[in-house]
Order: sequence, then structure tokens, then C-alpha cells
Amino acid sequence: MKIAILHYHLNPGGVTRIIEMQLAALTARKEITEIQILSGTQNSSIEIPANAKHIFNPDLNYLDSNNLSERDVAIKHNRLIDFFLDVTSADTIIHAHNINLGKNPVLTAALSSLVASGRKMVNHVHDFAEDRPANITALENLIEKHFGRYLDDMLYPARENCHYAVLNSSYVERLTQLSVPANRISLLPNPVSVEIIVDENRKVEARTKLHKLLKTSRELPNYVYPVRGIRRKNLGEFILLASLFKDRANWITTLPPLNPVEKVEYDKWKQFCAQEQIPVIFEAGELCGFKDIMSTAKRAVTTSIREGFGMAFLEAWLFGIPVVGRDLPVTRDFRKAGITFNGLYERLAVDGTKDFAFLNQQQQMTFIKELSKNPATRYKFISANPRLQQVFADFSQKLIDKNRKIIQKQYSVENYGKKLLEIYKIFI
Repeated sequence: MKIAILHYHLNPGGVTRIIEMQLAALTARKEITEIQILSGTQNSSIEIPANAKHIFNPDLNYLDSNNLSERDVAIKHNRLIDFFLDVTSADTIIHAHNINLGKNPVLTAALSSLVASGRKMVNHVHDFAEDRPANITALENLIEKHFGRYLDDMLYPARENCHYAVLNSSYVERLTQLSVPANRISLLPNPVSVEIIVDENRKVEARTKLHKLLKTSRELPNYVYPVRGIRRKNLGEFILLASLFKDRANWITTLPPLNPVEKVEYDKWKQFCAQEQIPVIFEAGELCGFKDIMSTAKRAVTTSIREGFGMAFLEAWLFGIPVVGRDLPVTRDFRKAGITFNGLYERLAVDGTKDFAFLNQQQQMTFIKELSKNPATRYKFISANPRLQQVFADFSQKLIDKNRKIIQKQYSVENYGKKLLEIYKIFI
């Protein structure tokens, strides 16, 4: 089988990391005779295996299509079609990541044209443009205006030569609602793999290093939110926890956002914490390695309001660290696999009906200030949200070991490779 893995770029990020694991899973498989990696960036944050070929084309990268003329669209579309026909053969399976996200609507249209002509494609859905107003608008403007086609027909072709790989069962439901036949959708959970510090002396060294660099309290446990601080990660809720329980843990986040638009809101949170003396440690990952940070953590925290796969709910258990914080629908699949989550809450009620996570930034800041200044309001809020105390729940070593073993087995790179091959064999 010939496989061409396609993504907009190979910059550091969640999808690129999954591509790296796909390559690890596929390169040892004798059934795979050719692997190409097609991307819009010349540089790669991952190591390309010796038996794989990286082909760079800037037309594959992100594209702002809002101001393109009819002629520009036609030229770019045709150029992309020619590119795919030139570098791949008729029996190549194009494995396209997040092609329906709206980051390059012309590329989406070109791939739809290739599928219509009979080319084989796996549409690997990590996220939906429908959840991002600017992205879905860009797709609608280009596809319905320039091509005169119904958007869903181009985003989700219901053809035998197009198969869908999705991260969780709720994505299966979304695609079937979009008229994709269920037999053309395969559940493909992401693999989970981490490098762990096992030497106890090395862990002690890491704790000493972190304490010195981050100026943490040695007496308090480290509660780490291992995340890049983008909006959907709901950083305000993590800051709420730090404000409520500042004397019970060192509250640590790891990375700032890269997107300048996201950084505006992120910087306001940093300023807010400095002004209100909320002891959140930001950007620990800029000073310390991920392994060091996780090896010294007592708990991994997540307050995210939306996840595609939900790596945050799995990865920490491999370090032996329980996950606490906000629950999300993605844990449904993990629970079916046998993983136990005792440290999660579903919502944080404000004034009875509102959920803190869905207040805007200014409202969240005002509420955090109110809790800080008014002990009665603080007591009322904690009493109204009893599951909030689950953040400090005890976890037996037996439960931690059970979760770790399930994740190591069910979400291994090896198991992922088997599922991937099963999808590719559908085309044979």
C-alpha cells in the first residue's frame, strides 16, 4: 500500500504529534510500500523516517481565502490538483488531517474534486469548522460562492472511495447527522505515549530544579495544567481554582499561546493574577522540560471546555498522576474502556444557573474578585459546587495502576498501527 499523509504544516502541535506517532506505527509494517508526507512547510518539527519522503508545497499551508478573486481561486485549485496528480499515483491512499477545518478552503475544494474523480482518501477529523465561526464562514464564502456547491457535499463526501477516521464516538454521531454512512466512519482514538522518569534520584533532582526555577513552595503539592493557554482551555477556571485554594497547592501552567489573537486574552489573565496576587505560575514549560514538570506533579488539572480527543484525560496517568478538573463528553469513550475518573466535576454553578466556564473573561475576573473579597460569597459558591472538592480527592495506587495499564494497552502506538491498517485495507 502507498500512503500519502497530508497536513497543512509540520510545526509543533497536536496533529503533528499524531502524524509522528502514525509514522512510528507504519514504518515497520511490511504492508506499507511507500510513505509520503505532504505539507505546506519546508521545515519539520518531527524526524522523518528514512523510508518516508517529505514533499513540501506552500499551497498546502494555511490560506486566508477571504479576498481571493475568482481567477486566483481557479489558479490555486488547478495547481493543487496538478500537484496531487504529479506526486501521487492512482493507488495512493491520501490520509488528510483536518482538511474540513477551513484553514485552507481551496485545498478542501481540491481534495473534494480528487475524491469525485475516484482518488482514495482517509479524511481524519480532529476538529470541526462548524465549531469555529470564522472558519466555517471562510469555507461557505469560497465553496458556495466560487464553486456553487453545497458546503457539506464538499466537506464530507459520501463516496465509497472516501473513508472517515474520527477521535471519539460523538464525532461518529456528528458525521452520521451530516449524511455520512456509518460504515464509512472508523473510530481511531489517538495513541498515547510518554517518556517517563523512573529513577528516583532523577525525580529528586527534577523537584529541586523546579523549586529553584519556579520558586514554588516545597511544602505544597504541584497541581499542573499541562496546556498551551488558548481560549478553549478555559484558563480563567484554573485561575479560579488557584484563587480559591491558593494555600493547598502550587498552581502551574506550562505554555503560552502562539496565536497573537489568543495571546491578548492570555496576557490579560497574567496581569490579573499579578494585580490580585493569585499565585499562578505561568509558562513553566519555557524554563523546565515537560518530563521534569510532570514527574514532580501531584495532580494534572484540566479545565478545558472542548476537546477533540482528550489527551489531557489520559497522558498524566502514564506518569502515575491522577487527572482532576472539568469533565467533558470525550471521557465517555475512556470510561467504556475501563478508565476510572474520580476527580472530575461537570460544571461550576454561578448564581444557580450559569456555568463559570461560559462567562466572558471580564465576568470571570469580576467573579473571582468577588469571591476573594467576600468570604460569604466564597462559602456559598463552594457549598453550591460540592464536587469541586474532588480536585483534592485521594487516589489509591491500585486505581492509578489500573488506569495506567488500560491506557498502555488500549491506546498504544502498536494498537493504533493495527487500527490504521484496518482502515487502509478497506480500500483494497
